[in-house]
Amino acid sequence: MKLKNKGIIFGLSSAIFWSFNTIILSILLQGKNIYFLPLFFAFLHDFFSSIYLYINLIRLKYKVKFFLKTVNKKSLLVMIGAAVLGGPLGMASYLMSTKYIGPSYSASISILYPVLGALIAKFLFHENLNRYRVLSICLSTIGLLTLCLTFDNIELYPDYKIGFLFSITCILGWALEGNIASYFMKSENIPSEVAIFIRQTSSSIFYLFFVIPWFFKVELIQELLSKNTIILLLLASFLGSISYLLWYGAIDILGGAIGMLLNSTYVIWVVLIDILILGTTLNSRVIIAFIAIFFSIIILTKENRGKE
Repeated sequence: MKLKNKGIIFGLSSAIFWSFNTIILSILLQGKNIYFLPLFFAFLHDFFSSIYLYINLIRLKYKVKFFLKTVNKKSLLVMIGAAVLGGPLGMASYLMSTKYIGPSYSASISILYPVLGALIAKFLFHENLNRYRVLSICLSTIGLLTLCLTFDNIELYPDYKIGFLFSITCILGWALEGNIASYFMKSENIPSEVAIFIRQTSSSIFYLFFVIPWFFKVELIQELLSKNTIILLLLASFLGSISYLLWYGAIDILGGAIGMLLNSTYVIWVVLIDILILGTTLNSRVIIAFIAIFFSIIILTKENRGKE
Protein backbone atom coordinates (compact mmCIF):
# COMPACT_ATOMS: atom_id res chain seq x y z
CA MET A 1 0.00 0.00 0.00
CA LYS A 2 1.29 3.47 -0.91
CA LEU A 3 2.40 5.43 2.17
CA LYS A 4 0.13 8.44 1.63
CA ASN A 5 -2.92 6.30 0.94
CA LYS A 6 -2.09 4.53 4.20
CA GLY A 7 -2.09 7.94 5.88
CA ILE A 8 -5.55 8.70 4.48
CA ILE A 9 -6.87 5.38 5.80
CA PHE A 10 -5.32 6.15 9.19
CA GLY A 11 -6.97 9.59 9.28
CA LEU A 12 -10.44 8.33 8.34
CA SER A 13 -10.18 5.36 10.71
CA SER A 14 -9.19 7.70 13.54
CA ALA A 15 -12.39 9.67 12.89
CA ILE A 16 -14.53 6.50 12.96
CA PHE A 17 -13.05 5.31 16.26
CA TRP A 18 -13.42 8.81 17.72
CA SER A 19 -17.09 8.89 16.75
CA PHE A 20 -17.75 5.74 18.81
CA ASN A 21 -15.70 7.24 21.63
CA THR A 22 -17.80 10.42 21.45
CA ILE A 23 -21.08 8.49 21.58
CA ILE A 24 -19.99 6.53 24.68
CA LEU A 25 -18.87 9.70 26.48
CA SER A 26 -22.17 11.40 25.63
CA ILE A 27 -24.03 8.43 27.15
CA LEU A 28 -21.97 8.80 30.34
CA LEU A 29 -22.85 12.50 30.60
CA GLN A 30 -26.58 12.12 29.94
CA GLY A 31 -28.81 13.02 32.87
CA LYS A 32 -25.95 14.29 35.05
CA ASN A 33 -25.98 17.96 36.03
CA ILE A 34 -22.60 18.15 37.80
CA TYR A 35 -20.97 21.02 35.95
CA PHE A 36 -17.36 19.81 36.28
CA LEU A 37 -18.16 16.19 35.35
CA PRO A 38 -16.98 16.49 31.71
CA LEU A 39 -13.57 17.69 32.93
CA PHE A 40 -13.33 14.80 35.41
CA PHE A 41 -14.23 12.26 32.73
CA ALA A 42 -11.76 13.90 30.33
CA PHE A 43 -9.02 13.42 32.94
CA LEU A 44 -9.88 9.74 33.48
CA HIS A 45 -10.18 9.22 29.72
CA ASP A 46 -6.67 10.56 29.09
CA PHE A 47 -5.27 8.73 32.14
CA PHE A 48 -6.64 5.34 31.07
CA SER A 49 -5.56 6.11 27.51
CA SER A 50 -1.97 6.74 28.61
CA ILE A 51 -1.94 3.28 30.25
CA TYR A 52 -3.24 1.63 27.06
CA LEU A 53 -0.64 3.49 25.00
CA TYR A 54 2.17 2.46 27.34
CA ILE A 55 1.09 -1.18 26.98
CA ASN A 56 1.18 -0.64 23.22
CA LEU A 57 4.78 0.63 23.47
CA ILE A 58 5.73 -2.48 25.44
CA ARG A 59 4.06 -4.59 22.74
CA LEU A 60 6.09 -2.80 20.08
CA LYS A 61 9.25 -3.11 22.22
CA TYR A 62 9.84 0.64 22.21
CA LYS A 63 12.13 1.90 24.96
CA VAL A 64 10.57 5.22 25.95
CA LYS A 65 13.55 6.23 28.13
CA PHE A 66 15.86 5.86 25.13
CA PHE A 67 13.70 8.13 22.98
CA LEU A 68 13.37 10.73 25.73
CA LYS A 69 17.16 10.81 26.16
CA THR A 70 17.71 11.39 22.45
CA VAL A 71 15.06 14.11 22.17
CA ASN A 72 16.13 17.72 22.50
CA LYS A 73 14.82 18.88 25.89
CA LYS A 74 13.46 22.09 24.42
CA SER A 75 11.55 20.13 21.77
CA LEU A 76 10.17 17.79 24.42
CA LEU A 77 8.87 20.75 26.44
CA VAL A 78 7.25 22.09 23.26
CA MET A 79 5.51 18.72 22.74
CA ILE A 80 4.29 18.75 26.34
CA GLY A 81 2.98 22.27 25.71
CA ALA A 82 1.16 20.98 22.62
CA ALA A 83 -0.44 18.28 24.77
CA VAL A 84 -1.75 20.95 27.14
CA LEU A 85 -3.00 23.02 24.20
CA GLY A 86 -4.89 20.10 22.68
CA GLY A 87 -6.01 18.35 25.86
CA PRO A 88 -6.89 20.53 28.86
CA LEU A 89 -7.04 23.85 26.99
CA GLY A 90 -8.70 22.68 23.78
CA MET A 91 -11.07 20.16 25.32
CA ALA A 92 -11.89 22.29 28.39
CA SER A 93 -12.68 25.26 26.14
CA TYR A 94 -14.88 23.04 23.97
CA LEU A 95 -16.80 21.82 27.01
CA MET A 96 -17.18 25.36 28.35
CA SER A 97 -18.43 26.57 24.97
CA THR A 98 -21.15 23.90 25.08
CA LYS A 99 -22.19 25.33 28.44
CA TYR A 100 -22.64 28.85 27.05
CA ILE A 101 -23.92 28.18 23.50
CA GLY A 102 -24.99 24.52 23.54
CA PRO A 103 -23.44 21.51 21.78
CA SER A 104 -24.80 22.29 18.29
CA TYR A 105 -23.30 25.77 18.08
CA SER A 106 -20.10 24.62 19.76
CA ALA A 107 -19.64 21.79 17.24
CA SER A 108 -20.49 24.12 14.34
CA ILE A 109 -17.57 26.39 15.24
CA SER A 110 -15.05 23.83 16.49
CA ILE A 111 -15.02 21.83 13.24
CA LEU A 112 -13.24 24.80 11.67
CA TYR A 113 -10.03 23.90 13.48
CA PRO A 114 -8.52 22.14 10.40
CA VAL A 115 -8.86 25.41 8.44
CA LEU A 116 -6.89 27.33 11.06
CA GLY A 117 -4.55 24.35 11.27
CA ALA A 118 -3.89 24.59 7.52
CA LEU A 119 -3.09 28.30 7.79
CA ILE A 120 -0.73 27.68 10.70
CA ALA A 121 0.89 24.80 8.81
CA LYS A 122 1.43 27.01 5.76
CA PHE A 123 2.69 30.22 7.36
CA LEU A 124 4.34 29.09 10.61
CA PHE A 125 5.58 25.59 9.80
CA HIS A 126 6.03 26.09 6.01
CA GLU A 127 4.12 22.92 5.16
CA ASN A 128 3.53 22.42 1.46
CA LEU A 129 -0.16 22.95 0.62
CA ASN A 130 -0.58 22.45 -3.12
CA ARG A 131 -3.82 23.03 -5.02
CA TYR A 132 -5.05 19.47 -4.38
CA ARG A 133 -4.70 19.85 -0.63
CA VAL A 134 -6.25 23.33 -0.55
CA LEU A 135 -9.21 22.13 -2.64
CA SER A 136 -9.62 19.06 -0.43
CA ILE A 137 -9.60 21.17 2.75
CA CYS A 138 -12.13 23.64 1.31
CA LEU A 139 -14.47 20.92 0.01
CA SER A 140 -14.43 18.90 3.23
CA THR A 141 -14.94 22.03 5.36
CA ILE A 142 -17.95 23.07 3.25
CA GLY A 143 -19.41 19.59 3.73
CA LEU A 144 -18.95 19.66 7.50
CA LEU A 145 -20.36 23.19 7.75
CA THR A 146 -23.39 22.10 5.72
CA LEU A 147 -23.97 19.35 8.26
CA CYS A 148 -23.36 21.33 11.46
CA LEU A 149 -23.60 25.07 10.90
CA THR A 150 -26.70 26.69 12.29
CA PHE A 151 -27.24 29.87 14.28
CA ASP A 152 -31.00 29.70 14.68
CA ASN A 153 -32.23 30.91 18.08
CA ILE A 154 -28.76 32.02 19.20
CA GLU A 155 -30.56 34.70 21.23
CA LEU A 156 -31.63 31.93 23.62
CA TYR A 157 -28.07 32.01 24.96
CA PRO A 158 -27.57 35.43 26.63
CA ASP A 159 -23.82 34.79 27.14
CA TYR A 160 -23.19 33.53 23.60
CA LYS A 161 -20.23 35.89 23.15
CA ILE A 162 -18.41 34.08 25.97
CA GLY A 163 -19.30 30.79 24.28
CA PHE A 164 -17.83 32.00 20.98
CA LEU A 165 -14.65 33.04 22.80
CA PHE A 166 -14.27 29.56 24.29
CA SER A 167 -14.91 28.00 20.86
CA ILE A 168 -12.17 30.13 19.29
CA THR A 169 -9.80 29.11 22.10
CA CYS A 170 -10.68 25.47 21.41
CA ILE A 171 -9.97 25.87 17.68
CA LEU A 172 -6.62 27.51 18.39
CA GLY A 173 -5.59 24.81 20.87
CA TRP A 174 -6.43 21.90 18.57
CA ALA A 175 -4.91 23.54 15.49
CA LEU A 176 -1.63 24.29 17.26
CA GLU A 177 -1.44 20.80 18.75
CA GLY A 178 -1.75 19.07 15.38
CA ASN A 179 0.97 21.16 13.78
CA ILE A 180 3.37 21.02 16.73
CA ALA A 181 2.96 17.24 16.93
CA SER A 182 3.70 16.93 13.20
CA TYR A 183 6.81 19.10 13.50
CA PHE A 184 7.97 17.26 16.65
CA MET A 185 7.70 13.82 15.08
CA LYS A 186 9.52 14.84 11.90
CA SER A 187 12.26 17.04 13.39
CA GLU A 188 13.11 14.64 16.23
CA ASN A 189 12.39 11.45 14.26
CA ILE A 190 10.05 10.27 17.01
CA PRO A 191 7.60 7.44 16.18
CA SER A 192 3.96 8.51 16.33
CA GLU A 193 3.31 5.80 18.96
CA VAL A 194 5.81 7.43 21.33
CA ALA A 195 4.60 10.97 20.56
CA ILE A 196 0.97 10.17 21.38
CA PHE A 197 2.02 8.45 24.61
CA ILE A 198 3.86 11.65 25.62
CA ARG A 199 0.76 13.63 24.66
CA GLN A 200 -1.72 11.61 26.71
CA THR A 201 0.57 11.29 29.73
CA SER A 202 1.29 15.04 29.77
CA SER A 203 -2.40 15.85 29.36
CA SER A 204 -3.54 13.58 32.21
CA ILE A 205 -0.82 14.92 34.56
CA PHE A 206 -1.88 18.51 33.79
CA TYR A 207 -5.53 17.63 34.48
CA LEU A 208 -4.56 15.95 37.76
CA PHE A 209 -2.56 18.83 39.22
CA PHE A 210 -4.01 21.97 37.63
CA VAL A 211 -7.65 21.26 36.72
CA ILE A 212 -9.20 18.58 38.94
CA PRO A 213 -8.19 20.10 42.34
CA TRP A 214 -10.27 23.19 41.56
CA PHE A 215 -13.50 21.25 40.96
CA PHE A 216 -13.34 17.77 42.42
CA LYS A 217 -14.95 16.81 45.73
CA VAL A 218 -13.98 13.52 47.36
CA GLU A 219 -17.51 12.77 48.53
CA LEU A 220 -18.66 12.48 44.91
CA ILE A 221 -16.34 9.55 44.09
CA GLN A 222 -18.92 6.85 44.77
CA GLU A 223 -21.60 8.70 42.83
CA LEU A 224 -19.38 9.24 39.81
CA LEU A 225 -17.45 5.97 39.62
CA SER A 226 -20.00 3.18 39.56
CA LYS A 227 -19.03 -0.16 38.03
CA ASN A 228 -20.90 0.58 34.78
CA THR A 229 -19.33 4.03 34.54
CA ILE A 230 -15.82 2.63 34.90
CA ILE A 231 -16.50 -0.05 32.27
CA LEU A 232 -17.78 2.54 29.80
CA LEU A 233 -14.85 4.85 30.54
CA LEU A 234 -12.38 2.03 29.98
CA LEU A 235 -14.09 1.19 26.68
CA ALA A 236 -14.17 4.84 25.57
CA SER A 237 -10.50 5.25 26.54
CA PHE A 238 -9.56 2.15 24.54
CA LEU A 239 -11.38 3.39 21.44
CA GLY A 240 -9.96 6.87 21.99
CA SER A 241 -6.44 5.44 22.24
CA ILE A 242 -6.83 3.67 18.90
CA SER A 243 -8.17 6.90 17.42
CA TYR A 244 -5.23 8.91 18.76
CA LEU A 245 -2.71 6.36 17.48
CA LEU A 246 -4.23 6.50 14.00
CA TRP A 247 -4.55 10.31 14.10
CA TYR A 248 -0.91 10.87 15.02
CA GLY A 249 0.04 8.26 12.42
CA ALA A 250 -1.89 10.25 9.79
CA ILE A 251 -0.27 13.50 10.94
CA ASP A 252 3.17 11.89 10.74
CA ILE A 253 2.56 10.70 7.16
CA LEU A 254 0.43 13.50 5.70
CA GLY A 255 1.33 16.50 7.84
CA GLY A 256 -0.72 18.42 10.38
CA ALA A 257 -3.19 20.09 8.01
CA ILE A 258 -4.49 16.96 6.25
CA GLY A 259 -4.26 14.80 9.38
CA MET A 260 -6.52 17.25 11.22
CA LEU A 261 -8.88 17.49 8.26
CA LEU A 262 -9.45 13.73 8.09
CA ASN A 263 -9.85 13.46 11.86
CA SER A 264 -12.50 16.20 11.90
CA THR A 265 -14.79 14.03 9.75
CA TYR A 266 -15.77 12.22 12.97
CA VAL A 267 -18.79 14.55 12.98
CA ILE A 268 -20.35 12.86 9.97
CA TRP A 269 -19.52 9.37 11.26
CA VAL A 270 -21.43 10.13 14.47
CA VAL A 271 -24.45 11.10 12.38
CA LEU A 272 -24.14 8.00 10.17
CA ILE A 273 -23.91 5.74 13.24
CA ASP A 274 -27.09 7.35 14.57
CA ILE A 275 -28.79 6.62 11.25
CA LEU A 276 -27.59 3.00 10.97
CA ILE A 277 -27.98 1.95 14.62
CA LEU A 278 -30.57 4.27 16.14
CA GLY A 279 -32.69 4.72 13.02
CA THR A 280 -32.31 8.50 12.79
CA THR A 281 -33.78 9.94 9.58
CA LEU A 282 -31.34 10.55 6.71
CA ASN A 283 -31.63 14.15 5.50
CA SER A 284 -30.18 16.24 2.69
CA ARG A 285 -27.53 17.82 4.94
CA VAL A 286 -25.99 14.43 5.69
CA ILE A 287 -26.00 13.46 2.00
CA ILE A 288 -24.32 16.73 0.93
CA ALA A 289 -21.71 16.44 3.70
CA PHE A 290 -20.93 12.83 2.84
CA ILE A 291 -20.56 13.59 -0.90
CA ALA A 292 -18.30 16.59 -0.18
CA ILE A 293 -16.05 14.58 2.13
CA PHE A 294 -15.97 11.64 -0.30
CA PHE A 295 -14.75 13.85 -3.15
CA SER A 296 -12.24 15.61 -0.89
CA ILE A 297 -10.69 12.19 -0.21
CA ILE A 298 -10.71 11.37 -3.95
CA ILE A 299 -8.79 14.61 -4.54
CA LEU A 300 -6.17 13.60 -1.96
CA THR A 301 -5.81 10.22 -3.65
CA LYS A 302 -5.41 11.98 -7.02
CA GLU A 303 -2.64 14.10 -5.49
CA ASN A 304 -0.82 10.93 -4.47
CA ARG A 305 -1.06 9.47 -7.98
CA GLY A 306 0.14 12.73 -9.46
CA LYS A 307 3.34 12.59 -7.44
CA GLU A 308 4.30 9.10 -8.49
